[in-house]
Amino acid sequence: MVGYIIKYLICVEYMIYKADGKYLVVLSEIKYPFENLGAKFWYYENGKLTPTQFALPSPTYKGETESSLYSFTYKGLRYSHYISNNQFVDEDFNWNGSNFVKE
Repeated sequence: MVGYIIKYLICVEYMIYKADGKYLVVLSEIKYPFENLGAKFWYYENGKLTPTQFALPSPTYKGETESSLYSFTYKGLRYSHYISNNQFVDEDFNWNGSNFVKE
């Protein structure tokens, strides 16, 4: 009998946001369960992808947390702050066409 144990599942999420006549393309690597390993960004314009550096806003939640995770949504960026006992506080930053801004 052969058995396998999978300790970590890695997946990639992507989002595409309209950005002043072009698009911001985001690829974000995630290790299950929900640990974001980082994101890479490109601008797409006239059939070309151009790598870019893009600074994400810092979370502003002031309560005590055990960890903070982030993910990309159709509206923008979401930080999920893990408090304890499977309780999360979400903090959203909407995409305004050039930046992620606090909701």
